[in-house]
Amino acid sequence: MSAPEIHPNGEPEVDATVLICTFNRAADLARTLDSLARIKSRFVWDVLVVDNNSSDRTCDVVQSCARTFPVPVHYLFEPRQGKSNALNTGMQRARARIIVFTDDDVEVSDGWLDAAVGPLMERADIAYTGGPVRPAWGAPRPSWLDETGNLGGTIAVKDHGAVPFIFEDERKTPLGVNMAVRRSLIERIGGFRPDLGRNGRSLLGQE
Repeated sequence: MSAPEIHPNGEPEVDATVLICTFNRAADLARTLDSLARIKSRFVWDVLVVDNNSSDRTCDVVQSCARTFPVPVHYLFEPRQGKSNALNTGMQRARARIIVFTDDDVEVSDGWLDAAVGPLMERADIAYTGGPVRPAWGAPRPSWLDETGNLGGTIAVKDHGAVPFIFEDERKTPLGVNMAVRRSLIERIGGFRPDLGRNGRSLLGQE
């Protein structure tokens, strides 16, 4: 099965769209949106939340945050279960040159957006960026868990250091929770494969 096609979506209206797909994490999502609201950026940006068939207060949380948010916040409902479906819907609707991916259970720093988007706006020879993801442990870290090792990527925790590099040159990959991608690349390659992505109780990933 090939990746779904993502069609061009008209002239960009903003520099960057922060895309968040969510499922029944209203309280966590509220904290993520609160951290995004504190961002100071030199770019024109907006936020797009794709509700992947939630049954909690997700819609209410988004609407409440949108009233006082410093940039536009858009809400979409995607009834087809599966994160890949939600991602594809969001990428198709986004009207930005760059799509910035993060998750519904993270808190970003004030300079996060500029760090993700800046290199893509300043250089034509790179198509995506990725940055560190650090843990917010809710309990003591297990002694056997080395977050700098291979398990770090499995639990979406990774820090490659402060020195910029090209991922392909170092044979490394960014994490989807902190990644920015040119829309032109998404249109050329296509979307995520729903048959491989996380869906319901399935933890299958790497789509």
